[in-house]
Amino acid sequence: VFINGKKVGDELLGPPFSDYYKRIMYVTKDITTLVKNGENILGAMLGNGYFNPPNRGFGERNSGNGPPALMLQATITFTDGTQQTIQTDESWKWAKSEIVMNDLWGNYEEDRIQAKTGWNNNGYKDSSWSYAKIINPPPGKLSSSVAPAIEIIGLLKPYEIQDSLVKFKENIDGWPQIKLDGKAGQTIVVSSIDGNVKTQSLTFKLASDGPTILQPHFVIFTGTTSLEIEGLSSPLLKEDISILQVNANVAKAGSFECSNPYLNQLFKVVTQTQQNYLYDFPADPSREKQGWTQDAQNMFTTAAFFSSVNGLYEKWWQDMADNQDSQGYLGSVVPMVNRQVYDWNSPWWSGALVFLPWNLYQFYGDKRILEKAFEPMKKYVNFLGKMASTGEGKNWDNYPYFEDELDTNAAKERMLIWNGAGDWLNPYTKTQFAVSAPQTTMPAYFYYATILKKTALLLNKNQDAAKYEELANDIRTRFNNKYFHPETGWYGDSTNNQTAQVLPLAVGLVAEENKNKVYQRLLDAIHARNDHIGTGFVATPFLLEQLAKYHESKLSNRIVNQKDYPSWNTLIKDGTLMETWSGDGAQMPSCGGSIGTWLFESVLGIQPLEPGFKKFIIAPKPDVSTGLISATGSYKCVYGKIVSSWKYENENFSLHVEIPVNSKAVIYLPAANMNDINESGVTLKKVKEIKLLKIDGDFVVLEVESGSYNFVSKNVILK
Repeated sequence: VFINGKKVGDELLGPPFSDYYKRIMYVTKDITTLVKNGENILGAMLGNGYFNPPNRGFGERNSGNGPPALMLQATITFTDGTQQTIQTDESWKWAKSEIVMNDLWGNYEEDRIQAKTGWNNNGYKDSSWSYAKIINPPPGKLSSSVAPAIEIIGLLKPYEIQDSLVKFKENIDGWPQIKLDGKAGQTIVVSSIDGNVKTQSLTFKLASDGPTILQPHFVIFTGTTSLEIEGLSSPLLKEDISILQVNANVAKAGSFECSNPYLNQLFKVVTQTQQNYLYDFPADPSREKQGWTQDAQNMFTTAAFFSSVNGLYEKWWQDMADNQDSQGYLGSVVPMVNRQVYDWNSPWWSGALVFLPWNLYQFYGDKRILEKAFEPMKKYVNFLGKMASTGEGKNWDNYPYFEDELDTNAAKERMLIWNGAGDWLNPYTKTQFAVSAPQTTMPAYFYYATILKKTALLLNKNQDAAKYEELANDIRTRFNNKYFHPETGWYGDSTNNQTAQVLPLAVGLVAEENKNKVYQRLLDAIHARNDHIGTGFVATPFLLEQLAKYHESKLSNRIVNQKDYPSWNTLIKDGTLMETWSGDGAQMPSCGGSIGTWLFESVLGIQPLEPGFKKFIIAPKPDVSTGLISATGSYKCVYGKIVSSWKYENENFSLHVEIPVNSKAVIYLPAANMNDINESGVTLKKVKEIKLLKIDGDFVVLEVESGSYNFVSKNVILK
């Protein structure tokens, strides 16, 4: 939108995408500084966006909805208190611009000969323009956006130019910007290159001689480290070429640095991957440019530690709720316009509808999202119950309601067999069945029933709480009776399957008296793979979480620091995380993004205990064998900044912590007893804000009030 030739705000690719049949998002801007006395010119430039992509998007899931349309209202309040309102109606006029082709997934073309120079300024003659027509809009409810704006948030310069090939050291998602001295009629083509393949092209036909800037609009340009620029009349210099990073502008929440250079590299890689991935919703920028719901389960916690993403994920949850139908089902890709995507769906995908509200509450402490989400959450869990009781989902791709080929045996056992992609891209399986279907899906069913019970208690819905507690207990009994071997501690029949062990342990299916035995079998499964990661999209976050919970520093560091396949080292390509453990597929954090959570929860040791980090753990985990002997970092929670900064040197472990006002921390310090620890040179007994909770193995566990503390543990021998 422009007023007197100047763009209103910095937002691009807006308003946010939603299902226009359910919800139409709008944004509000203050235009005071752009309005002048006398005549003002108000105009807008419209692109196809998700509404009407010419090539219908990845998988042809985004069908055309007609030409671009505009709903705009400007309200001007004068100094005497009177108001003037201007809104879109039949008096507006329109014309085609120089942008002759724009497609979020495809190519972009500009013919500047067709440009309407000065169209958005006073004095332009619009007699050849046509009057706009009023259309019947999609029936969606007008809703204010809570998502962060998409803006230009950074700039990357090339490091090398070889003839027409321009090379960059990093892969960022954005728009190429080329400054050149052009000729009238000259055609310049800028293409992203993956290997020797052009993945997306921008074409500019120039209208006049002289200096000009080439920069597209209305595209999500495929992330790349190489551009090919064709049609030049003279070579370009490196300072003439940039990639402008175009993504959601989210505030930084966390920081991290440690003594292990490889872990610092991982932090940088995850930071860049996440930033490339954030638009109105999380989306792979290189191939699909769509919101796969399972990415909430494997990336939300990392995203929340790294950035302030509550608005973005609340908006995405609303997209999920809008996609849910009367039976409780929702698709695997959201948002979509007036349709559901059935591909690869399972409880770990569409169940993000239940996962997200609870985890948003854990990070930000605002239970309004739970109040809003409770009924959709119930409807979804009840839908899973229907599937389990009827044996639906025998063929994973038989969507949407599995009315044929019901599994009668599964129905008798009430085993949920709707597996979809399963523990997708597990490195040791060639299909979606890393384990049998119920071993993936029943833990999800139990997890969501447990979340519902906890949510109901929080909202004083005691009848619902009792119902879903009974359901969770029933799922636990049936699952353990079928899969758990109490004499050994193994789940299922394999002795090297990390997914089979970690899912029931992480979600709470394991009885208290069996947890240590099951955990030891998980360690055995890891050792059976020579201490390499053996999980996919679903189980990887839980594996890292459990190793942090059990203070398994040495093993978790060994897994993370592996360099051969499968490892985070083989997952990285051009400075970003890829889809598969071999570094192939799309650019996305789905497989390994949870390593960011591990950096905070294990290395820095920051783990929430109460919603919003009202109370939290600080339990740093050094590992001398991998060079992890110091780390410093922070997380800005709703109460303020949490700081964890530690160092191990000469058998002394020092820890500086900062606890925000109105919060408390439980601190784990390596020591045999309290006498080996001091705070700012004073014995712990003399510091009234510190309370001894327990001695837990090799750790002294303290509870501390808000404030700044400097602990030193002496005579620490790390195992």
